[in-house]
Formats: sequence, structure tokens, C-alpha cells
Amino acid sequence: SGIGQRVLAYDTKPWYNPRHWERVKFNDVHGHNILAPDPTFQCMPAGVPRIGLPQEIVQTDSTLYFLYQRHQRRIYVDGRPHPPIEAWLGTWFGHSIGHWEGDTLVVSTVDFNGAEWMGWPGYFTSPDKTVIERITRVGDTLTLESTVTDDSLLLQPWTVNPETEKFNNTPQGELEEPLPCLERDIESMFTRERG
Repeated sequence: SGIGQRVLAYDTKPWYNPRHWERVKFNDVHGHNILAPDPTFQCMPAGVPRIGLPQEIVQTDSTLYFLYQRHQRRIYVDGRPHPPIEAWLGTWFGHSIGHWEGDTLVVSTVDFNGAEWMGWPGYFTSPDKTVIERITRVGDTLTLESTVTDDSLLLQPWTVNPETEKFNNTPQGELEEPLPCLERDIESMFTRERG
């Protein structure tokens, strides 16, 4: 919840350069309305690493596809590098490449648009962000550990609290069809707390 995220120990939060802290505080207070709206409140993607573990993973020889309820990501595992910075497009999910270290998939992602937030309360980003995700499978459980580096905003890399999910081993399991995302409430919201 919003309250729970505010009372986390300071070392579990991103350490912003002091000149950016006022914007984080402003986003925290106003992120639920049109003054500084949280992109997810406007039906925009959560971005990386905020979107978390995928609901389904599809693997080919060269690519992993991470499927989420409304979105997808491509993680190239064929050895290609990231494109040079002058060819970056600036997207919500960036450009991702991955490799295996034992049973751990290590994903490097760059080329973001800077409009996505890393999380609530008001953890904004820049297009300079780099995210390293480490996804490990133990039995039927996946664990995601993410580290964000953004030298233009953060004093040091930020390691997000790990996320763990159990597999749905049901052979008939399916990815739920999402409801359409229609933002109708942001102008009527009076509390900044969210689930």
C-alpha cells in the first residue's frame, strides 16, 4: 500500500541526488492527480523494473517474450549487444538483452523514454536509466532481483526489493484477457493512498 511504501527503511528506497528530492516529494503528494500523475494512473505501462515478473514466458532460439496482462517485452538472448546510444528510440520497456549465468537469467535493459516511474511514491526516472534484472528459478518458484542505475538522478544504484512468484503448473492455465484501461477517476481522487 501507499503507507507501507513510505515507511520502508531508507536503504530500501532509491537515493536521489538532493536536487531531485523535491520532485519526488511533489510526485508523492500529487501523483494521484493531473498535477504530476503516476503514468499507471493514466493507463500507461508500468515500465521496468516496476512491472515485475511476467505472467507468462515464451522462449525461442533467439528471444524470450515476457507476457503481462496488457503488455509484452522482448529479451534477446542471441548474443547481440544493445544498439548504440545514437540509435535509441526511448520506449516504456527499453531494449533488453539477456544471458544465462547457471540457472539465473540476467537481463540488461536500456533505452527508456524517461516517462515511466520506478515505483510509488513518485520515484521518477530519466532516459539514462539502466536496469539489470536477475531471474532465478528454484523448483516452481521464480525470484526477480532488479538493480537500477541512473547517474543523472541517483547517488548510487538502487536494488529493488526481490519479488517471488510460484508457477501455475496447470496445463490448461491461460493468461487472463485484460479489461480495457480507461482512466476516469484521476480528477476525482482525494487520497494519495493506493494499493
